[in-house]
Amino acid sequence: MPHASIDPLPFTLSVAGHDDIDGLGVVSLSVKIDGMAHWSEGVLTLEWAETQYIDEVSIVSVRSEVVPQPPLAVDIPIDVLAGAVLAGGWWRPRVELRARYLDAFAHIPGARPGRVSLRIRRQDRALAKQLVALLQSAIAPAPAPLRLT
Repeated sequence: MPHASIDPLPFTLSVAGHDDIDGLGVVSLSVKIDGMAHWSEGVLTLEWAETQYIDEVSIVSVRSEVVPQPPLAVDIPIDVLAGAVLAGGWWRPRVELRARYLDAFAHIPGARPGRVSLRIRRQDRALAKQLVALLQSAIAPAPAPLRLT
Protein backbone atom coordinates (compact mmCIF):
# COMPACT_ATOMS: atom_id res chain seq x y z
CA MET A 1 0.00 0.00 0.00
CA PRO A 2 1.44 3.41 -0.90
CA HIS A 3 1.94 5.67 2.09
CA ALA A 4 -0.10 8.87 1.76
CA SER A 5 1.14 12.15 3.14
CA ILE A 6 -0.88 14.96 4.74
CA ASP A 7 -0.20 18.40 6.16
CA PRO A 8 1.49 18.45 9.57
CA LEU A 9 -0.88 18.37 12.56
CA PRO A 10 -0.17 21.02 15.22
CA PHE A 11 -0.48 19.74 18.79
CA THR A 12 0.43 20.52 22.38
CA LEU A 13 1.72 18.21 25.08
CA SER A 14 0.54 18.47 28.65
CA VAL A 15 3.28 18.53 31.28
CA ALA A 16 2.74 19.44 34.91
CA GLY A 17 4.72 22.33 36.33
CA HIS A 18 5.93 22.50 39.90
CA ASP A 19 6.61 24.91 42.74
CA ASP A 20 9.57 24.86 45.09
CA ILE A 21 9.00 26.57 48.41
CA ASP A 22 11.66 27.19 51.02
CA GLY A 23 12.00 29.60 53.92
CA LEU A 24 13.25 32.43 51.71
CA GLY A 25 10.97 32.28 48.69
CA VAL A 26 9.06 30.46 46.01
CA VAL A 27 10.16 29.30 42.55
CA SER A 28 7.39 28.29 40.15
CA LEU A 29 8.12 26.46 36.89
CA SER A 30 5.51 25.96 34.19
CA VAL A 31 6.07 24.46 30.76
CA LYS A 32 4.37 24.95 27.40
CA ILE A 33 5.10 22.43 24.64
CA ASP A 34 4.00 23.03 21.05
CA GLY A 35 4.59 20.48 18.34
CA MET A 36 3.85 19.16 14.87
CA ALA A 37 3.03 15.60 13.83
CA HIS A 38 4.23 14.60 10.36
CA TRP A 39 3.29 11.39 8.54
CA SER A 40 5.38 10.22 5.61
CA GLU A 41 6.67 6.94 4.20
CA GLY A 42 5.42 4.80 7.08
CA VAL A 43 6.95 6.95 9.82
CA LEU A 44 5.17 9.27 12.24
CA THR A 45 7.50 12.09 13.24
CA LEU A 46 6.66 14.10 16.33
CA GLU A 47 8.63 17.31 16.75
CA TRP A 48 8.17 19.81 19.55
CA ALA A 49 9.61 22.89 21.19
CA GLU A 50 9.41 23.48 24.93
CA THR A 51 9.23 26.88 26.61
CA GLN A 52 9.83 27.10 30.34
CA TYR A 53 8.32 29.92 32.39
CA ILE A 54 10.14 30.53 35.67
CA ASP A 55 8.75 32.87 38.32
CA GLU A 56 10.71 33.49 41.48
CA VAL A 57 9.60 35.47 44.51
CA SER A 58 11.89 35.96 47.50
CA ILE A 59 12.28 38.48 50.28
CA VAL A 60 14.75 40.47 48.19
CA SER A 61 13.48 40.12 44.61
CA VAL A 62 10.78 39.18 42.14
CA ARG A 63 11.93 37.67 38.86
CA SER A 64 10.24 36.20 35.78
CA GLU A 65 12.11 34.44 33.01
CA VAL A 66 11.10 32.75 29.77
CA VAL A 67 13.53 30.03 28.67
CA PRO A 68 13.00 28.52 25.20
CA GLN A 69 14.52 25.07 24.71
CA PRO A 70 15.88 23.74 21.40
CA PRO A 71 13.40 21.75 19.30
CA LEU A 72 13.40 17.96 19.62
CA ALA A 73 11.93 15.22 17.44
CA VAL A 74 11.31 11.51 17.48
CA ASP A 75 10.55 9.18 14.55
CA ILE A 76 8.03 6.44 15.29
CA PRO A 77 7.94 3.64 12.69
CA ILE A 78 4.42 2.41 11.98
CA ASP A 79 5.23 -1.10 13.22
CA VAL A 80 5.76 0.38 16.73
CA LEU A 81 2.20 1.76 16.85
CA ALA A 82 -0.65 -0.44 18.07
CA GLY A 83 -3.47 2.09 17.77
CA ALA A 84 -4.53 5.67 17.09
CA VAL A 85 -7.85 7.32 17.92
CA LEU A 86 -9.34 10.79 17.86
CA ALA A 87 -10.79 11.31 21.35
CA GLY A 88 -12.19 14.05 23.52
CA GLY A 89 -15.13 15.28 21.48
CA TRP A 90 -15.70 19.00 21.20
CA TRP A 91 -14.16 20.22 24.47
CA ARG A 92 -10.79 18.48 24.67
CA PRO A 93 -9.94 17.03 21.27
CA ARG A 94 -6.80 14.94 21.16
CA VAL A 95 -5.11 12.19 19.20
CA GLU A 96 -4.35 9.22 21.46
CA LEU A 97 -1.50 7.01 20.31
CA ARG A 98 -0.89 3.54 21.72
CA ALA A 99 2.39 1.67 21.19
CA ARG A 100 3.32 -2.00 21.16
CA TYR A 101 6.12 -1.34 23.66
CA LEU A 102 6.09 0.48 26.99
CA ASP A 103 9.20 2.54 26.18
CA ALA A 104 8.16 3.58 22.67
CA PHE A 105 7.28 7.13 23.77
CA ALA A 106 9.82 7.39 26.61
CA HIS A 107 11.49 10.52 25.17
CA ILE A 108 8.23 12.44 24.66
CA PRO A 109 7.30 14.84 27.48
CA GLY A 110 4.05 13.96 29.23
CA ALA A 111 3.86 10.45 27.73
CA ARG A 112 2.81 7.48 29.84
CA PRO A 113 4.21 3.98 29.31
CA GLY A 114 3.04 2.92 25.85
CA ARG A 115 0.71 5.92 25.42
CA VAL A 116 0.89 9.56 24.41
CA SER A 117 -1.85 12.15 24.04
CA LEU A 118 -1.51 14.94 21.46
CA ARG A 119 -3.89 17.78 22.30
CA ILE A 120 -5.23 19.55 19.25
CA ARG A 121 -7.24 22.69 18.55
CA ARG A 122 -10.88 22.21 17.55
CA GLN A 123 -10.21 23.81 14.16
CA ASP A 124 -7.62 21.04 13.46
CA ARG A 125 -10.10 18.16 13.99
CA ALA A 126 -10.47 17.47 10.24
CA LEU A 127 -6.70 17.20 9.84
CA ALA A 128 -6.51 15.01 12.96
CA LYS A 129 -9.20 12.70 11.51
CA GLN A 130 -7.12 12.35 8.34
CA LEU A 131 -3.99 11.51 10.31
CA VAL A 132 -5.79 8.96 12.50
CA ALA A 133 -7.36 7.33 9.43
CA LEU A 134 -3.95 7.03 7.74
CA LEU A 135 -2.39 5.59 10.90
CA GLN A 136 -5.23 3.12 11.45
CA SER A 137 -5.03 1.86 7.88
CA ALA A 138 -1.25 1.45 8.10
CA ILE A 139 -1.06 -0.21 11.53
CA ALA A 140 -0.51 -3.92 11.14
CA PRO A 141 -2.71 -6.23 13.16
CA ALA A 142 -1.16 -7.41 16.41
CA PRO A 143 0.37 -10.87 16.32
CA ALA A 144 -1.84 -13.59 17.72
CA PRO A 145 -1.26 -14.23 21.42
CA LEU A 146 0.46 -17.42 22.49
CA ARG A 147 -1.90 -20.15 23.61
CA LEU A 148 -0.94 -22.41 26.42
CA THR A 149 -2.43 -25.88 26.24
